[in-house]
Amino acid sequence: MALRNKLMQMLAGCAVLILAAACGSVGTGNNGGGTNTPASLEGTTWLLENLNGQPVITITTTSLRVEGSRISGSAGCNSYSGDYTGTADGKFGAEKMYRTAVLCMPDEIMAQEGAYMAFLNKADKYSIAGNKLTLKAPDGKTAVFIPQSQELAGTAWQATSIEG
Repeated sequence: MALRNKLMQMLAGCAVLILAAACGSVGTGNNGGGTNTPASLEGTTWLLENLNGQPVITITTTSLRVEGSRISGSAGCNSYSGDYTGTADGKFGAEKMYRTAVLCMPDEIMAQEGAYMAFLNKADKYSIAGNKLTLKAPDGKTAVFIPQSQELAGTAWQATSIEG
């Protein structure tokens, strides 16, 4: 029984370390952190600020990241990924998108996620002004993103206790 408890503690410790590593830096782009230097579309993790002129739900985070020919992020509850087909001159394209299939509560999270994914599939243009990324769809709808802060990027984390 003692061996089982030790094994469980070791597994829990590994899980904490993996989670801590996932909270670290997610890119090399200039992602804000209080600067006014414009970020670039590629290599920056962008956080959704508003969708179609409406502020986003603050109990979840919706993100977008472009790396080469891949696009990925969090849709608020589920992770998504797909092919990116945009160009440096402002053309934007997300194709062959898929996402995980987790149900989140409250219902507003899933409603916002559905609206975001539908928009992302239609968006065909992007622009960056200052530190804001704007995606535009042919029907005039927009999504505005801000770069994720890198204030804690590179910070080393150490688990000091594990409960449960």
